[in-house]
Amino acid sequence: MKLISYNQTEPMLKKHFSNLNNGTAKLTTYKRDRYFIITKQGEKYKIDEHGYKNETFTSLEYKEMMKTLKKRMKLEFPRSHKLYIKL
Repeated sequence: MKLISYNQTEPMLKKHFSNLNNGTAKLTTYKRDRYFIITKQGEKYKIDEHGYKNETFTSLEYKEMMKTLKKRMKLEFPRSHKLYIKL
């Protein structure tokens, strides 16, 4: 896992998923008690949220996925400035 700043999340995910048809990425807090698993399946994305709330968002386009992820990250990681990412 790589430690990144909160602001680097979008560029890292965009770069990772641009070359792949199918793939996953995992974002966790610094304490690693809450996390998101983002899965790309063809052109659609799926977000699995585990933490304060446990929800799944499916069949999202890239823009919808990023918008949903940013909104949910504010709830799950309210005071986190550093995140771990596993690509």
